[in-house]
Amino acid sequence: MIDKDDIASWLDSQSDFALEMKVFSLTTSLGFEAEHGGTYSDPVTDRPRQFDIRSVGRNENRSIKLAIECKSLSTEFPLVIQRVPRTEKESFHDVMYAYEPDSGPMGMPNVFDNSKILRTPTGSPLYPIAQPVGKSSNQIGKKNDKLFANDKEVYDKWAQAISSAHDLVDDSVYERERLGFSDSFSVIFPVLIVPDDCLWCVDYDKEGKRLAEPKVTNETSFYISKEYWKKGQMHAAYTASHLHIMTFSGYKHFTGKIASNIRFWAEVYPPNNLAEKE
Repeated sequence: MIDKDDIASWLDSQSDFALEMKVFSLTTSLGFEAEHGGTYSDPVTDRPRQFDIRSVGRNENRSIKLAIECKSLSTEFPLVIQRVPRTEKESFHDVMYAYEPDSGPMGMPNVFDNSKILRTPTGSPLYPIAQPVGKSSNQIGKKNDKLFANDKEVYDKWAQAISSAHDLVDDSVYERERLGFSDSFSVIFPVLIVPDDCLWCVDYDKEGKRLAEPKVTNETSFYISKEYWKKGQMHAAYTASHLHIMTFSGYKHFTGKIASNIRFWAEVYPPNNLAEKE
């Protein structure tokens, strides 16, 4: 029989909710817009699902949006990311550029001409060519002195982060009107957060030779190249090139850059990426 002490022990050590609250509290303390525990319709199944956190950092008509999922891991069963050098093809990120639609033949707004995608043309400063990028993930543990690996629970969480980002893409097309801008720019990042000391990485060269010993890290990127489009969609298809995986400390550093680092904003919005509407 489970008693109150068992429940308290689980809440202290394994509860995703406790990590969610830490992340949400930090996010709001930095002045970001944030939602915790809402629902959305899965873009594939159309079934309702719950997201952990969504947040938005703004700089006038530019925004950085995060679709966040939290997974409480232990140091006895950490997440291990295997990484290889990023190729030129993988070194990109998209910006959603939304603008006031022109009038159509009957004087009505042309709803099919209200946005376009701006893509980093020669390599993204966020995701440099040849830098390590995740391609495989596993949780690794030990039972009866035997090692085992399983990534199902973590995979479910980062898949939710990717799905949750779809709403942020959709909202980015129409929020310029809500905020009173003639146009707006948005970058959307799916994010998975785990506790400190529970994220490891292992780096390989392009031939698959391991370059160094596994090491604990606070942040890494994982290549996904996920295009967001669904039947009936009336705006451009946005692609999230990478999933961001980080510990709580890594998230604190990451959101600190969003809150106050001008150089980081210049990487997210490189000047040659902000073309005028053609």
